[in-house]
Amino acid sequence: VFVPTLVAPSITQMSASDGHTCAVTAAGRVLCWGDNANGELGDETTTRRTTPIFVPGIMNARKVAVGTDHTCVLRLDGSVWCWGARNNGQVGDGFIGTTDMRTPTMVPGIDDASDITTGVDSTCVLRPLGGGGTRVQCWGTNQFGDLCIGTAPGNTSEDTATPVDAIGLPTDIVEFLEGFANRACVRLSSGGVRCWGFGGLGSLGNGDTSSSNQSGGPVVLTQAGGTEPTNIVYGCTGVFLTCVLRDDGATPGEHEVWCTGADDFGQMGDGVAATSTNGRLDFVLAPGGVGRFDDAVAMSCGRNSVCAARADGATFCWGN
Repeated sequence: VFVPTLVAPSITQMSASDGHTCAVTAAGRVLCWGDNANGELGDETTTRRTTPIFVPGIMNARKVAVGTDHTCVLRLDGSVWCWGARNNGQVGDGFIGTTDMRTPTMVPGIDDASDITTGVDSTCVLRPLGGGGTRVQCWGTNQFGDLCIGTAPGNTSEDTATPVDAIGLPTDIVEFLEGFANRACVRLSSGGVRCWGFGGLGSLGNGDTSSSNQSGGPVVLTQAGGTEPTNIVYGCTGVFLTCVLRDDGATPGEHEVWCTGADDFGQMGDGVAATSTNGRLDFVLAPGGVGRFDDAVAMSCGRNSVCAARADGATFCWGN
């Protein structure tokens, strides 16, 4: 256990996985720290760092996203740069193998991305469609349907190191849900959400609570009764959970917290820790266990935990 350290002034965005963390500064630089066994810190070494270091060569960063052993950055010019493990093609440079990429490399052919997310060993971006709207492209592993190409083979036979088009998605995509899992989700302008990939224990929100639930194509994130919410304004994912903020219209900027997935550590926020799971979205209890948590302004998901903040800065967490 290491003592928390002041990372840097003016951090605008962060992303964390099991082993390493990266952050974007207001100046557009990227800081990373933690495990570096596969070069995921981008400093040309495999040396573990217990304090933040600047990633050489990365400027004008807009967003950083980290997987298990790789890191990607979306720059202001729409280009995408990745580094780290390439065993599943997750760096997107056309190579699959055991030779890691220890310095940032540009993903060929992408200069217009508007958002980015990473799975455990995959990466996806949002790009504009020629006739309007937004499309998704992904690369890396497709073991659990991570690439949204219609299949989930259960092995690495369909891994790719070059971007491929996701299929079956609406075109009114606004952004990815934040998180780190073998699953990706997008929020739509309609206020709904579509997810694909690994959805064990109800985390896809489609009513299936089996431990092996997965989908190679998009499924609708639903609430009790199987209906689709139309007021989701933000969301995040963990390994066995998906949570969203919903606009109930009561107080501008304050939102209800809803989750679906495993509840063995109490990560559904329903007052119990049980082996049962939620196969669809349900509301999280307010701190103290009475009523709904309906005044959140921000939220973040961990592997098996969730935290949400109120406007006054008070932050509440539940789960493992």
